[in-house]
Amino acid sequence: MDRLANVVGDFVRWLARKLVLLYYSRIYVTNRELLPQDGPVLFVANHANSLLDAVMVGRTARRAVHFLAKAPLFTIPVFGPALHALGMVPAYRASDDPSKLSKNLDSIADTAACLAKGEAVGIFPEGKSHDAMAIEQVRTGAARIASQAVNHGTGELKIVPLGINYERKERFRSTVWINVGSPIPAKVWLNGAEERKAVRELTGEIERRMKQVTIHLHEPTWEVVLEDLEALHPPPKELRRDALALLRQRKHIADAMNYFHAKGSTHAELVGDLLKSHHEGLEAAGLNIHSDFLHYRGMLLVLRLLGRAFLFAVSFILSIPGTIHHILPFAVTRWLANMLQAPGRSTIALARLLIGLPMYALWYFLVWKALALEFSHEVAWIWTLWMPSAGLFALMFWRQLKRVAPVLGREMAMLLRPEQIGKLRSNQEKLKRELARLATAYRERQP
Repeated sequence: MDRLANVVGDFVRWLARKLVLLYYSRIYVTNRELLPQDGPVLFVANHANSLLDAVMVGRTARRAVHFLAKAPLFTIPVFGPALHALGMVPAYRASDDPSKLSKNLDSIADTAACLAKGEAVGIFPEGKSHDAMAIEQVRTGAARIASQAVNHGTGELKIVPLGINYERKERFRSTVWINVGSPIPAKVWLNGAEERKAVRELTGEIERRMKQVTIHLHEPTWEVVLEDLEALHPPPKELRRDALALLRQRKHIADAMNYFHAKGSTHAELVGDLLKSHHEGLEAAGLNIHSDFLHYRGMLLVLRLLGRAFLFAVSFILSIPGTIHHILPFAVTRWLANMLQAPGRSTIALARLLIGLPMYALWYFLVWKALALEFSHEVAWIWTLWMPSAGLFALMFWRQLKRVAPVLGREMAMLLRPEQIGKLRSNQEKLKRELARLATAYRERQP
């Protein structure tokens, strides 16, 4: 029976790590050389994307990883047994059932036993999945597991922080950056010290290391500001071919924001006020920080606006086949996912993936069958093989239209208001100069 469970677990892991690539097409791991190749490892990662975070850790580790997962998941038919087959261990939270908190002692013992056998364990120390671009309070569970493992002779245990950074976690075909941190030798922190004090100190170190490998803001309310700063201070041109350039720059800006806030920088506060004022001015004009009016002038601006309108018209025609084919399964998947997902954005991708896979497979089969009956098998196969790429093109078109359409008309109207545009351009150029000065100061102090 154990052998069958191991085979099933290995298959489910392999399948999950392949299927996640359907939703996130680009998953990159940096500092992979820091990962221990064997022996006991406790992976500690941030938790922004529900169960898909566990898949990301497994893809990074390239080995079986036993995870702690919230206990209610184990009561779901079919899904619960699958979790057991994967070697997952239930974690009991006060928010789920306070009367079962004492069972966490057994869960900690089970995971410590896995580590004692030289296996890998994964835990999300924040205790819950969330939408904040920040590491929330790290709980003591990881340090307690490490302490029990070390006390039972697992002295070579390494704690490896992983930063799972999503470009847009809810967005289909977006990028994921998994940043591996330097391993923490558990025995150094736990050996010889009073246990409760050692657990507290190790928990603090785990939190500090997790913040180093994630895009973390000390104040989650800064996220809107971070988006504007990304647009105003993009990566250097020579780095833009790097698939992770945008995410690395996002982390660099977030780290700089944290640094200047901690230092109480007057210059940074003035730039913040200037950015707020500029943002309000753009909103009043019906524009945003990406608007062409802020980056182009004269005939070049007019040609760009006309060219973009023409390109959208042509793209609309080309997107019609993919749109017509996918509109029904797309709408049904979104509707069902919205009904079933938890509040917030942390389960959007998981819900869409679990619902969309069977929905789109069934739809493709039905369309193929209808075309084969109405025309021929050749026509059915040509259409079916063309539709995935046509669907992706349609998705990208509608995504761009959603972003651009609200401001395109207002941008055309702004051609008649050159003084207002001139003022907004001047403000944005001033902002860029001040941000460049801050970036230089940050590089000098934090090379």
